Amino acid sequence: KTWLKTAGLLCAPNGVKYMASFYFATMTITTVGYGDISADTTGEQAVATVMMFVGAIFFGYLVSTTTLFLEKVSSQKKELTNYHDKVELVDGWVRNRAIPKKLNMKIRSYYSIVWSKAADLQNEKEILQ
Repeated sequence: KTWLKTAGLLCAPNGVKYMASFYFATMTITTVGYGDISADTTGEQAVATVMMFVGAIFFGYLVSTTTLFLEKVSSQKKELTNYHDKVELVDGWVRNRAIPKKLNMKIRSYYSIVWSKAADLQNEKEILQ
């Protein structure tokens, strides 16, 4: 017994057979499954197929957007950690030399400005390329 007989499509026009085949393939690819509720007519199969593709595209977009967001957050966290590591290095250098507190604040301010400008210059290089 073939799927054509089971679906009652043995004597159906080729367009109906192709739509049923495409619907089945789309259900399989998009992992929607073979539940107890399925499209029966050619029109229902066509609409369901389009909706499955729209759903798959939307799901791909959602996963992509989430990944980009998490990557950006991770990158910002890494930059902040690098900045704090540099500040700790400068603080340690200042402490080991018994530099006055007022000068220490000026040194930290200087390096803070230098590192923030370096990030801006990097962004500018990327824009100009």
